[in-house]
Amino acid sequence: MRRPLICLGLLAGVLFASLSSCEKDDICPEGTSTTPLLILRFYDIADNEELKPVVGLFAYVLDDDDSNISISGLVQNNSDSLTIPLRTDQISTRFAIYKEHALDENGLPLGNPETLTVNYTPEDIYVSRACGFKTVFNGLLLNVAIDGDNWILNSEVVQTDVESQTQAHVEIFH
Repeated sequence: MRRPLICLGLLAGVLFASLSSCEKDDICPEGTSTTPLLILRFYDIADNEELKPVVGLFAYVLDDDDSNISISGLVQNNSDSLTIPLRTDQISTRFAIYKEHALDENGLPLGNPETLTVNYTPEDIYVSRACGFKTVFNGLLLNVAIDGDNWILNSEVVQTDVESQTQAHVEIFH
């Protein structure tokens, strides 16, 4: 009779200890700032104040062999903005930004791509024990490759540090 009571007491003690050892900061709150995405906004070249959607806007990350790598969660649209991730393990990220993007019968991209190279200095910042680290990107520089059929006619970095996703970092004119 004593043995079941002792086992039950031990079980209750272990359960109590495991539940009481959780602290409020063991779960990363949903609204906590994480590694920000780069925000590109597209403007009319004739009126630099006027946002201008890009028909069939889509982007790929380019690897070292210039192969397109899909960006998780990105969908093709007609939009005046694009949010894309920067590599946290490098000092630059290259993108193919497409106007009038489509796929051929083999799944290869069609349209008019522009190659953008974004250079920066990544910095890991401690957020909390539950959330870990986030990476911010300092000293942002942008280069658009000239290819003879450029639809991006000009660009301007408006925020050199990518620390949040509250406003555009780069303005692109087309």
